[in-house]
Amino acid sequence: MAWRDSIIVPIFKSEGDVMDCANYRGIKLIVHTTKIYERLVDIRLRDVVEIAPDKFGFVPERSTIDAIFIARQVMEKYREKNNPCHIAFLDLEKAYDRLP
Repeated sequence: MAWRDSIIVPIFKSEGDVMDCANYRGIKLIVHTTKIYERLVDIRLRDVVEIAPDKFGFVPERSTIDAIFIARQVMEKYREKNNPCHIAFLDLEKAYDRLP
């Protein structure tokens, strides 16, 4: 397998019907040199590109717990002042699960 090639293997998510394709996650198998190259590119990009402070996904030292804490703080501040507070939660779980 060449360094730029990969194999996608379907892994069952352990929930739901085994026959339903939506219950599988595609895992990309790559050679070690590609993993190292991807890591180097990631490190260099993170040094150059600033990630907004309100982003929590796949960011080191940030988690969904931090996002939930901030949302609760905002809701409490609005409640203290008797102001309406509208929050929308969007589930983008399968937004990028598709192969072209």
